[in-house]
Amino acid sequence: MSADPSRRELRILNAIAEELNGAAEVPQALERTLRLVADLLGLPTGWIWLIDPDTNAVYNAASYNLPPYLQEPVRMSDRWCECTDAFRAGNLKPKNVDVIECSRLAPAVKNNATELTAGLRYHATIPLYFQSKPLGIMNLTGPSWRKLTVPELRVLATIAFQVGATIERARLTEDGARLARAEERARIAREIHDTLAQSFTAIALQLEGALNDLADEAPQA
Repeated sequence: MSADPSRRELRILNAIAEELNGAAEVPQALERTLRLVADLLGLPTGWIWLIDPDTNAVYNAASYNLPPYLQEPVRMSDRWCECTDAFRAGNLKPKNVDVIECSRLAPAVKNNATELTAGLRYHATIPLYFQSKPLGIMNLTGPSWRKLTVPELRVLATIAFQVGATIERARLTEDGARLARAEERARIAREIHDTLAQSFTAIALQLEGALNDLADEAPQA
């Protein structure tokens, strides 16, 4: 960090809080958050995995400055990797920021394909929770890996809390909007049903009246 880490840390934390609190679109806010965290820690690459609440599948919600190898869509698909597996198994907790060798980069690292990995090999994995609810993980990395300091880990825990709260708020908002749309569709369906029922009743009465008129007009045998 810079010569005055506490002020710089506070400034970036405030910027992240403003970004997340004012977010209209969560994916864009998460990507900008990754940029700010990269600037704060000097770890220029990051990505965020989230768990789909409906399917329980893991998906890449945001990324920043990925190396060429990870830019290939198949590399960032919902397939096994060590960090997402550890998270799903409950081995990563909110205050447990771990350093993991990236299993997605491992084939390229094994082949010494530095031009594809950009020299990346390890990443810090920060679990994202809302209270006790697991939401996903944020991975941060750089070509010159170093051990993160205690203040940096503390900052990451704070950022993870903010990100988790933003994700949960967005999902609750979407759930509310979905419920409102469902209620509106149900209201319209009821109105259509009532309108059709009234129309059918009116038609039935008209038919009944017409049949009675025909019966009255029929010649007597």
